[in-house]
Amino acid sequence: MNESRAIQKLRRRAADNSQTLDELADGIGVPFRTLSGWIFNGKIPKAGTIERLDKAGVVGAADWFLTAEMPQNETAQEQAAAGR
Repeated sequence: MNESRAIQKLRRRAADNSQTLDELADGIGVPFRTLSGWIFNGKIPKAGTIERLDKAGVVGAADWFLTAEMPQNETAQEQAAAGR
């Protein structure tokens, strides 16, 4: 699956999820900052990542970045990861 199809799949399934981006990152085994970069840039660089997202059942949290509607209540861990 190429990157654009993977991003389209994330967009289609986004509404079905209720996990946070931090849980999404933990579920696929990548740092929060890495995941947010992938989503923000519209690219999933690693082969198999979309499958890992599917298996973790946490695809929908990506919608926060894809639609620029990130929730305002960041956790302390997210703030630390962002350097705040």
